[in-house]
Amino acid sequence: MNDPWNELEIARLSVSLLTPIVVVTVGFLFNKRLKSFERSQWTNQKIIEKRLAIYDSIVPVVNEVLCFHCYIGNWKEITPKDAVRHKRTLDKGMSIYKPLFDPGVWTAYNKFIHVCFESTTEWGADASIRSTYARRAEHCPEWEDDWRGLFSAKFLQRSETEEGYEDSQNELKMSAYSELLESLKEGIEIFRFDAVSGVKLPRKKG
Repeated sequence: MNDPWNELEIARLSVSLLTPIVVVTVGFLFNKRLKSFERSQWTNQKIIEKRLAIYDSIVPVVNEVLCFHCYIGNWKEITPKDAVRHKRTLDKGMSIYKPLFDPGVWTAYNKFIHVCFESTTEWGADASIRSTYARRAEHCPEWEDDWRGLFSAKFLQRSETEEGYEDSQNELKMSAYSELLESLKEGIEIFRFDAVSGVKLPRKKG
């Protein structure tokens, strides 16, 4: 029969030999997880910083477009050419940085820009402004008659034939503007990284 004391000593010896191995293995895995977490945190921080920079560059231009269309703020200082140029600037910026944001940001942007401008199928032509120009011609000291051609003929016609059409459209523009800003704000946040599981968790709502 085996001596139980010998078996006990063998067990103790095995545990004493395995303990350093377990400690080293656990330490290695923890250190690997910690480095992965640090890399993720660094990447997330850089993405947030970039998104904030994009937000700071895009939102003032979006606001200029809204002011122009809805006759608020400094709308008298914004010419139709400025409005069209703002659209080109926004289209370029949003296209370049589209991969950095959730798809909802691009959807909200398209909703806003399409309610403000009418796309054209003519090659090389700028989008038309979905607004009227009578009030602008009256209040803009630098108004040029050639600018009338920058406005959407369809929008002008509906504004003349449908009472309150422009006001209702401006309400849509303000609503789309708010949705875009909210979408950009949410887009600045990114997935939270769980240090224990190493899994990206959805953003908290509210």
